[in-house]
Amino acid sequence: MLQVIKRALVVAHRYLGIALALFFLLWFVSGFVIIYTGGMPRQTEAERLRHLPPLDLSAVNVTLQQARAIAGSPSLPEYPRLTSILARPAYAFAADRFVFADTGALFDPVLVNSQQIVASYLGVDSAQIVRVGSVETPDQWTLQLSQALPLNKYRVADGRGSEVYVSRARAQVVLHTTRTDRGLAWVGAIPHWLYFQPLRANSSLWADVVIWSSAIGTIMAVMGLALLFLQFRWRRLPRLRQAIPHRGLMRWHYLTGVLFGCVTITWVFSGLLSMGPFSWLQGDALALDRARYAQANTAALEGIDFPSASATTAIEEAVAGAAIKEITFGGFGLESWLELAVADADSHWQHSLVYIDPGTAGTAHELLSQDAIMARMHAATGREPESVAILGAYDSYYYDRETGDGPVRPLPVLRVEYADPARTVFYVDPLTGDIVYRSHQRSRLYRWLYNGLHSLDFGAFYRARPLWDVVTLFLLSGGTVLTLLGTVLAWRRLSGRHAPGR
Repeated sequence: MLQVIKRALVVAHRYLGIALALFFLLWFVSGFVIIYTGGMPRQTEAERLRHLPPLDLSAVNVTLQQARAIAGSPSLPEYPRLTSILARPAYAFAADRFVFADTGALFDPVLVNSQQIVASYLGVDSAQIVRVGSVETPDQWTLQLSQALPLNKYRVADGRGSEVYVSRARAQVVLHTTRTDRGLAWVGAIPHWLYFQPLRANSSLWADVVIWSSAIGTIMAVMGLALLFLQFRWRRLPRLRQAIPHRGLMRWHYLTGVLFGCVTITWVFSGLLSMGPFSWLQGDALALDRARYAQANTAALEGIDFPSASATTAIEEAVAGAAIKEITFGGFGLESWLELAVADADSHWQHSLVYIDPGTAGTAHELLSQDAIMARMHAATGREPESVAILGAYDSYYYDRETGDGPVRPLPVLRVEYADPARTVFYVDPLTGDIVYRSHQRSRLYRWLYNGLHSLDFGAFYRARPLWDVVTLFLLSGGTVLTLLGTVLAWRRLSGRHAPGR
């Protein structure tokens, strides 16, 4: 019976390996690149702000209240941004509605000269810019920008092979890639995520391919691990050379499987989990009525008189003369504030955030009352929390993994835990009242099964650089050798040249 099981595992592992060996090799080789390059080329929030011109507050002649009326939604619940459109101050509302703050006119995309926007964004001459055409359906680089389509695409003769995508509806660059960006993506994110445009453009098909190839690959790897034990010649111990089966490449495939088989299984399995297969992540987390939670008094904001020289001067003094790139209006309960994104050469992201009180512009906005936050939490959830704590440092679930977008997740943070069946935990920014993270039992399990197994993200070890790099690169190298040998063996099987000792 054991021989029948062993033979069945050999046949299944062999032919699944023939089908999936190249997938495995692509995943491992591209892993070397993606751990240092991130994912697909994209425009980060920091990059967007860095290319904005300084906001000219002296040109603002329209109040927030007037802008809301002009936008057609005087009772609009969300807060807009005061930003720059075509180098003019403008209020940016949701759904790409813009009201120029100097004249009160609604923004019209007809006004947009996309080529001039590219020239200004990159600081090049218009003669260096060539229009490629209009992108109506996602190409290789706009797969994550489908909601922003259509876009105008340009090539720039700047020595870097720049390609730029401009949204006329937003009058801004939404993506800038260079030859290097695209090259790294082709050897990193694209093969690792199977982000090939013809496949990825069909979201459901792409998801099925990734999920099922990962699931079958996990089964194949488990079979291989089982064969390591079943094929080992236990009776020939302690003569290890004779106890290890196979010859030639198969012997090396067996040995690398002994060393790196377990990590291969965990990486393929955790890669499967990244897709959230079969809705297993959909836990019954505690519901929170965000409309009731986020209610705020906008009177103080709408009363800001930007055309007033005193208001403008107070705001500029609050940032000590630094260039203001954008102003976001915010509020929570009876509190309201202005969030100023200001240029900051000392910041990793080239900008920092300053919060000030709108009623007495220039005064720093203070932390919200914990009682006020908890009163809103109760109104929005209908429950009393099991525990409430102020965290001054990150914990195992609330922490920052990516630093490309902008300032890291805020600290301190208010952690609010509930005794509901899903053990829901909310993390609230005490400065703005924003719920910056929510976790529940399944998401916490996912954190260890995906982030832990796939990125070796185990608390202090993940932050222990370069130790983490050395261990990760060693394991990746071993997995690459294992899958490369499997690929060669699969090719030999297909070509009729069976590997010696098979």
